[in-house]
Amino acid sequence: MPAGVSLSDPARFVDLALYYSEHALLFDLTGERFVDETVGDHLTTMALLERPGARGLLVADARVHREWISASYVEGIPGVDKFQLCHRAGARSAVAESLEEFAWMPEEWGYPGARIRDRVEEFNSVVRGGGETVPGRLLDRQPLDEPPFYVIEAAPAITFAFGGLLIDAEAHALSADGRRTVRACWWPGRTRADCTGAPTPAASPRRWCSASRPLGPRSAQAGKRTPTNPVQRSCPAAIRVSSLPN
Repeated sequence: MPAGVSLSDPARFVDLALYYSEHALLFDLTGERFVDETVGDHLTTMALLERPGARGLLVADARVHREWISASYVEGIPGVDKFQLCHRAGARSAVAESLEEFAWMPEEWGYPGARIRDRVEEFNSVVRGGGETVPGRLLDRQPLDEPPFYVIEAAPAITFAFGGLLIDAEAHALSADGRRTVRACWWPGRTRADCTGAPTPAASPRRWCSASRPLGPRSAQAGKRTPTNPVQRSCPAAIRVSSLPN
């Protein structure tokens, strides 16, 4: 998400999310790349947490702006210019007409603009020559060399909650007014009836499971993921949710 922008309105989460980061270059406060941005914005987010200040400068060019920032990111949904939305929301942002303008980056931003300019030029030279960048660039090896350049300061954020249950420290699901309603019971060998008197999670060994199908890397062209090496994990039959008295 753009750094320093209030996320108090959930309706703006999608508008301001920097999904296009998979096709841009991200630099930390030292002016260096530190992650392969193309393998997923969720991984970039985790990597950025470990960098100085947990903030970075996201750099895109006119091609990325045309194909990813302002175009429809998901088929069927109208495209919006996320750069403009972030700029209007007060994000630290700029448009540079050339890479040379990075040397004029305001000192208060805290980034070595000239070094970032040099790193972008080095990146472009390597990918044009078919070499390997460090960090890698697995899924989008096109250079960022079409001016103007679009710059936004980014920060890690968790900005969504697609349903789920609110629980307390003893795994009781809570109603809107905070009352206990149900307990999730996940100990092997227990039945639904057992869950009513089941010990709290702290008193018993936990057993986690999932039923998931890993997805492969996102296509740089289609922006979609394709299944690779599907793996299914089965949950123990003892996992139950039973009602408890209020």
